[in-house]
Amino acid sequence: MEEGSCFTEKSAYLLVICAVFAAIFALMFLLGKSDAITDFAGAHQSMEIIFSKYGLFAGVIFGILTLIVLLIVHSILSLFKLTNAPITNPILCILAFAGWFGFAIQLVYFEPHFTNIANAIIFFLGKPLLYSSAITLLLAGGSLFIKGGGK
Repeated sequence: MEEGSCFTEKSAYLLVICAVFAAIFALMFLLGKSDAITDFAGAHQSMEIIFSKYGLFAGVIFGILTLIVLLIVHSILSLFKLTNAPITNPILCILAFAGWFGFAIQLVYFEPHFTNIANAIIFFLGKPLLYSSAITLLLAGGSLFIKGGGK
């Protein structure tokens, strides 16, 4: 890669961790879909069908949104030569996925279950987001301890 390139080896870490996050979300969604259908209890049949069919792609959307934000922040930091430290990318990922983790905790544990759409979002998207962001946080945190982890 050339020196002034927007996409470098260091920013490839961000792409990989966001792809891993999306894959973990998809896995958690598929593993928990039958429980979500049971918890949702068929309150609104068409909503259950939509979320069980297309909820899998929410992880891809979350991953792409996270990647866009991380690349923007990484580009801004690289303008000021702040991306030279190997811990920069893991710390950026920890901050990004901590936001998703906090959002998932809010959805799953504190959000009121007043409407059918809220229940569907909580059961079909909140729980996979909680588990996938927690696992990704652990992976990003673990990469801090690997030599050259953020490269």
